[in-house]
Amino acid sequence: MVTDAEDSPNLIIKDIQADALIIIAENDDQAAPRTKTLLRDAFEKAAGNAEIEVYSNTLHGFCPPDSAVHNKEQAERAWSRQLSLFAKQL
Repeated sequence: MVTDAEDSPNLIIKDIQADALIIIAENDDQAAPRTKTLLRDAFEKAAGNAEIEVYSNTLHGFCPPDSAVHNKEQAERAWSRQLSLFAKQL
Protein backbone atom coordinates (compact mmCIF):
# COMPACT_ATOMS: atom_id res chain seq x y z
CA MET A 1 0.00 0.00 0.00
CA VAL A 2 2.93 2.34 0.53
CA THR A 3 5.95 2.06 -1.76
CA ASP A 4 8.01 4.25 -4.07
CA ALA A 5 6.52 2.64 -7.19
CA GLU A 6 4.68 5.03 -9.54
CA ASP A 7 1.42 3.16 -9.06
CA SER A 8 1.66 2.76 -5.29
CA PRO A 9 -1.70 3.53 -3.69
CA ASN A 10 -0.23 6.24 -1.49
CA LEU A 11 1.06 8.10 -4.57
CA ILE A 12 -2.15 7.93 -6.62
CA ILE A 13 -4.56 8.98 -3.88
CA LYS A 14 -4.66 12.46 -5.38
CA ASP A 15 -6.37 10.94 -8.44
CA ILE A 16 -9.09 9.10 -6.50
CA GLN A 17 -12.50 10.72 -6.90
CA ALA A 18 -14.46 8.52 -4.50
CA ASP A 19 -14.42 7.74 -0.82
CA ALA A 20 -12.14 4.89 0.18
CA LEU A 21 -12.24 2.09 2.70
CA ILE A 22 -8.91 0.62 3.76
CA ILE A 23 -9.12 -2.31 6.13
CA ILE A 24 -5.83 -3.44 7.62
CA ALA A 25 -5.31 -6.77 9.33
CA GLU A 26 -3.67 -6.51 12.73
CA ASN A 27 -0.61 -8.53 11.70
CA ASP A 28 -0.13 -6.33 8.61
CA ASP A 29 -0.23 -3.29 10.86
CA GLN A 30 2.33 -4.86 13.17
CA ALA A 31 4.61 -5.56 10.20
CA ALA A 32 4.27 -2.02 8.79
CA PRO A 33 2.78 0.28 11.43
CA ARG A 34 3.48 3.49 9.49
CA THR A 35 1.32 2.45 6.55
CA LYS A 36 -1.97 3.66 8.02
CA THR A 37 -0.44 7.01 9.01
CA LEU A 38 1.11 7.57 5.58
CA LEU A 39 -2.19 6.70 3.88
CA ARG A 40 -4.15 9.02 6.19
CA ASP A 41 -1.67 11.80 5.49
CA ALA A 42 -1.95 11.26 1.73
CA PHE A 43 -5.75 11.37 1.84
CA GLU A 44 -5.68 14.48 4.00
CA LYS A 45 -3.23 16.21 1.64
CA ALA A 46 -5.44 15.31 -1.33
CA ALA A 47 -8.59 16.42 0.53
CA GLY A 48 -9.91 12.89 0.04
CA ASN A 49 -12.23 10.98 2.29
CA ALA A 50 -11.08 7.62 3.59
CA GLU A 51 -11.94 5.28 6.40
CA ILE A 52 -8.72 3.56 7.43
CA GLU A 53 -8.86 1.08 10.27
CA VAL A 54 -6.85 -1.77 11.73
CA TYR A 55 -9.10 -4.73 12.56
CA SER A 56 -8.03 -6.33 15.83
CA ASN A 57 -7.40 -10.05 16.18
CA THR A 58 -7.00 -10.49 12.42
CA LEU A 59 -4.39 -11.93 10.11
CA HIS A 60 -3.80 -10.98 6.47
CA GLY A 61 -6.56 -12.60 4.42
CA PHE A 62 -9.14 -12.73 7.21
CA CYS A 63 -12.17 -11.79 5.09
CA PRO A 64 -12.66 -14.70 2.64
CA PRO A 65 -14.74 -17.41 4.31
CA ASP A 66 -12.55 -20.17 2.88
CA SER A 67 -9.35 -18.59 4.24
CA ALA A 68 -7.38 -20.52 6.84
CA VAL A 69 -7.25 -17.30 8.90
CA HIS A 70 -10.90 -16.29 8.43
CA ASN A 71 -12.26 -14.16 11.28
CA LYS A 72 -16.02 -14.33 10.88
CA GLU A 73 -16.91 -11.45 13.18
CA GLN A 74 -14.38 -9.03 11.73
CA ALA A 75 -15.02 -10.17 8.16
CA GLU A 76 -18.74 -9.49 8.54
CA ARG A 77 -17.91 -6.07 9.93
CA ALA A 78 -15.57 -5.38 7.01
CA TRP A 79 -18.09 -6.54 4.40
CA SER A 80 -20.78 -4.42 6.07
CA ARG A 81 -18.57 -1.34 5.83
CA GLN A 82 -17.77 -2.16 2.18
CA LEU A 83 -21.43 -2.58 1.25
CA SER A 84 -22.25 0.69 3.02
CA LEU A 85 -19.57 2.46 1.00
CA PHE A 86 -20.90 0.92 -2.24
CA ALA A 87 -24.44 2.08 -1.40
CA LYS A 88 -23.16 5.58 -0.80
CA GLN A 89 -20.85 5.81 -3.82
CA LEU A 90 -22.60 3.81 -6.54
